[in-house]
Amino acid sequence: MNRLNSLFLALIISIGLTTIYSCQKEGLSPEANDITENVNVDLSKIKVTVKDGILHFDEGYFEAVDLISNATEEQLDAWEQKIGFQSQQSIVNNLYEEIDALPSEAEYKQFLRTHSDVLQLKDSHLSAKIDHPFYARVTNLENIYYVGESLYKVFPEKVIEIRNGDKSLLAGIESIEKNVGDNNVFVYPITKKIDGRSCNTFASVQTSNRGVVVVMFLSTVNYKGSNRVKVTTKVSGVKRVWGNWSAYRTKLRFECGAYRIRINGTDYSYSNWASVSYADVYSNVATRWVGPNSYASITSSMEAAKTRASSRGVGDRWAVICCNFGSNCPSTTGGLGLCN
Repeated sequence: MNRLNSLFLALIISIGLTTIYSCQKEGLSPEANDITENVNVDLSKIKVTVKDGILHFDEGYFEAVDLISNATEEQLDAWEQKIGFQSQQSIVNNLYEEIDALPSEAEYKQFLRTHSDVLQLKDSHLSAKIDHPFYARVTNLENIYYVGESLYKVFPEKVIEIRNGDKSLLAGIESIEKNVGDNNVFVYPITKKIDGRSCNTFASVQTSNRGVVVVMFLSTVNYKGSNRVKVTTKVSGVKRVWGNWSAYRTKLRFECGAYRIRINGTDYSYSNWASVSYADVYSNVATRWVGPNSYASITSSMEAAKTRASSRGVGDRWAVICCNFGSNCPSTTGGLGLCN
């Protein structure tokens, strides 16, 4: 082969390789650069101790919230084991494993009665009573934890802070709906609905024996008088167990995530939020902070929200949340990236 032919062949190969590379890049789904799994979360940074089975957070609580909220299930399980703590979420996950081994429906029903302190059955869906993923990971069976001197008690729809840490004030505290007691007792709501509308930020889809559930939460976190608002998306896989839907480990993803949050009269928006679990997990969770820190009291509301979620078990079917986005909603079927 002469020199001219050799140069021509090298040019052809170079063009071919460039074309292949370009086609591979163009073949990526629209959300590919937004999909994350937080494999680099370092939970050892969290300043926390365990006393009598209760977590006591020290300095850097906002960072701890961020790390715990965005770690993988495997990372959180290892962290709990390392610090010698068993969270309510770990307890519930173990119960899901036990449910799979129950030999009869009668034993299943008795099992639910025995563990009604942490499990609830509603509309044929079995779930944890404390279903917000961060609070389920930091509370014990008493639903409490500490940040400095402040004692926190978690309920399904709110968190109550007792700043002087007096446990005697816990009696009857569930009925409190607003701040009381000379700046000692504070109430922080956990919201799963669009403000002023009947549209809930909850959706599910099922096949005959598998399903997926997606929830978007809005909550306020306080640390030393500073308030921050966060949005959390949680996806769980479910399967049929004795006629009800119960969580199981599977691969999970959500995409097309978008929201508009109003904080003290100012709107904050975000779009193109997506996450995927590459391992079999009970839930895939991601959290984002919204708006600035504020030392003043915060009033927040979810004004619009949308996302779509799927699992290995439901194929190309998707559970879709779409509130206040008009007809600009994600598709309930099909492949990746069908966000409008």
